[in-house]
Amino acid sequence: MTEDALAWWLVVQAIGLLALPIALTVFRRLPGAGYAFAKPLGILLGAYGFWLALSLHLLPNRPGSIVWAFIAVAAVSFLLYRRDKEGMQSALQERLPFIVACEVVFALSFVGAVYLRSFLPEIAGTEKPMDFMLLNAASRSTFYPPADGWLAGFDVSYYYFGFVIQAMLAKLAVVTPAVAFNLGLAGTAALAATAAFGLGYELVKGHRLSQSQREESNEPPVAAADPEAEGGTPSPYPSPSTRARGSEQSPSRWRYANLHPVLV
Repeated sequence: MTEDALAWWLVVQAIGLLALPIALTVFRRLPGAGYAFAKPLGILLGAYGFWLALSLHLLPNRPGSIVWAFIAVAAVSFLLYRRDKEGMQSALQERLPFIVACEVVFALSFVGAVYLRSFLPEIAGTEKPMDFMLLNAASRSTFYPPADGWLAGFDVSYYYFGFVIQAMLAKLAVVTPAVAFNLGLAGTAALAATAAFGLGYELVKGHRLSQSQREESNEPPVAAADPEAEGGTPSPYPSPSTRARGSEQSPSRWRYANLHPVLV
């Protein structure tokens, strides 16, 4: 199972890198620039495109169709990266310690979850057999909705998008549904832990920036260099210190709208 777990981890890592420019664009206002959310965002976008293509009967359920779905995600990421290559590179360099921490959290969470599942890998008890049936249906059906395992000739009448995600990752990692059942649980736990870590970082960092802003607002204003005046281009991914200084220019606007300047 070690090789299967490594293949699963590599697939998730590749999807996260593929969707990173999209995450940096969507969450560029956050102190962490949304790096912790790149993996789940990429999986969600790819799985939605895959599900939509099969639901409209545009593509059959096979690995090549999954590749086409992620080619669309890659195309959007490439356009966003080409539009602001320097800004994204700068944002990643400024947040390198946070990025390393996210990867450590994801790796340790995934290894820990796989280790715990290895003590009880059986797919038995409670709703596990039903979940396994839906996972197989999502993996084997030519188009979506998947075939109903309880009523032959009919489509499944149940929410199944989560099983589409796990079946998609299983095809990319080239693992059987039985193995994918346990790796899907471990991978979901690792993604949730990483996202929770990232969310905590965003909240704590935002709170500290807010406190720093209030303290600096009581000090005499200090003239700051204007990037545009010096011939440079201001980055759309402002560093935490730059964001704190810039928000002082119109504090009344934030109070009027009852919004936190770091989250706008």
